[in-house]
Amino acid sequence: MRVLRTANDKRRWDADEWRRYRCRDTMCNWQGLLPRKRRGQRAVGPGATPGRAVRRGLRALPWLLLAAGVGAGGLLALGTMLQH
Repeated sequence: MRVLRTANDKRRWDADEWRRYRCRDTMCNWQGLLPRKRRGQRAVGPGATPGRAVRRGLRALPWLLLAAGVGAGGLLALGTMLQH
């Protein structure tokens, strides 16, 4: 039986690819994540179209470039200071 995902489930980088399920048997008590099934596919695999995880990565790209630029500028300034 499908149930709501926890906050930690939603924080995963591939959160859209997983769904939380719970066993219907009251004695079992199993609960966990299983791969999302899409219409026309058995399960999400390597051939699936990119989703939210890719968009998240692309949103992080400018911040990574900014951090790299700040780091490179700091190293350049440090090198200049050590030469004089």
